[in-house]
Amino acid sequence: MTVAEAAELVSCDESGYDAQLAAKVARVRALLGEVAELPETTTVVPSPKSHFRQRSNFRVWHEPEATGLGVSFIMYSPSSSDKEPLRVGDFARGDAKTNALMGPVLAALKTTPVLRDKVIECRFHSTLRGGAMVLFAYNRPIDADAAWKAAAEALAAQLGPDVVVIGRSRRVQIAVGGACPGRAQVEETLEIPCEPPLRLELVQLEGEFSQPNGAVCERMLAWAMAATKPAEGAAPRDLLELYCGNGNFTIPLSRHFRKVLATELTKPNAAVARENAAKNGRSNVVVARLSAAEVAEALRRDREFARLKELGVDLDAYDLGTLFVDPPRCGLDAPTLKLAHGFETVVYMSCGPDTLAENLHALNATHVVADFAVFDQFPYTDHCEVGVVLKRRADADAAVVPEPRPKDRAVSKRYAKKHAARDKKAGGGKHKGGGGGGKKRPAPDGARDGAGKKKPKAPEPKKGGAMGNCAIM
Repeated sequence: MTVAEAAELVSCDESGYDAQLAAKVARVRALLGEVAELPETTTVVPSPKSHFRQRSNFRVWHEPEATGLGVSFIMYSPSSSDKEPLRVGDFARGDAKTNALMGPVLAALKTTPVLRDKVIECRFHSTLRGGAMVLFAYNRPIDADAAWKAAAEALAAQLGPDVVVIGRSRRVQIAVGGACPGRAQVEETLEIPCEPPLRLELVQLEGEFSQPNGAVCERMLAWAMAATKPAEGAAPRDLLELYCGNGNFTIPLSRHFRKVLATELTKPNAAVARENAAKNGRSNVVVARLSAAEVAEALRRDREFARLKELGVDLDAYDLGTLFVDPPRCGLDAPTLKLAHGFETVVYMSCGPDTLAENLHALNATHVVADFAVFDQFPYTDHCEVGVVLKRRADADAAVVPEPRPKDRAVSKRYAKKHAARDKKAGGGKHKGGGGGGKKRPAPDGARDGAGKKKPKAPEPKKGGAMGNCAIM
């Protein structure tokens, strides 16, 4: 592995950060500008230039006995041809808590055979103002291993009262230590720089999505609150939120609405979103376990859902004027896009600018982009979060909308290789279909997109400063 490939995984080129961000903003603006008219000014939220990640994953490398190293944390560079692992010590992209935990955790693996035996991965999930989680993934059963649990409890006690140690093997998860023993979770406190300032208390679950860059997340929340603040003197209406996750956006946004109907498909996140709403005293929030497509069915009255009846939800009692969506990278599907056409305001937070462009192509028929923001959640990578506020056109006709533009679906290398081997065995030709399009959030630092494709060269930033015509939050 070359020095440059190693730097791609762990280092922070702070001197080049501003230029990288400017190129990223220019690239995203050019992409979205092809399908919609954007405001002249781009709101840009930069990241801390180092120690910004609250979630970090490492493979555990078992060294040959002759080296005397025992085990190491490693990462691989997607651009490296030799697939040589990079041993990670200091991790400049991980936050201070993660770096403080890495040394003691690695030492425990080296000196405690029962923790080390067939461990294949170590994950760190920290917070800005709360605890942390350390997860060991095993290629062996640990559910009946009393010695493993005792060793994990000893490590949790060593790491501190706010650190949870978790073991995971096939269909088994064991959590010890922390504020809630037996629960694989941490509590985070976010301070939102809005007016007046707001503190948000959140439970975050291991293995479920949470924003990995807490400092940028706080600014995202402030932007979203400004985007949904009702006009002076206007009576508050109601909010529909799809893909609400753990309630990260739901809870602060609920302060600007009479009632909020938030939906989330996964049971763990739906449950913790309700817990977080109660934790923050938001009694005007209802969290229903529905997919986006099911919500569209319910609002069209095409189907009744027992899950809504059990929560006492009467859809006729809602005055839904604003839709907030934070979908996975694959973006909004056709039923959800059709639903969005009917809302006065759509606030769209995207982790996939390419699919956002596809969705804007359809939404542009009924809405105009009133605000546009880039949030650098993932410094030193091609990834970023993009927020747009869409306002319904006065002459909008939801019955006349363009068909989605044709696009190639990415095919993962593993998928293509698997089906090529199958087709060869069957005597057929190359596999031509499918793949990609999965609901994955941006990969860890250093990863490229699922198809391994190079990104297009970024346009040059406009003159007049490194960030062009941008408002830096």
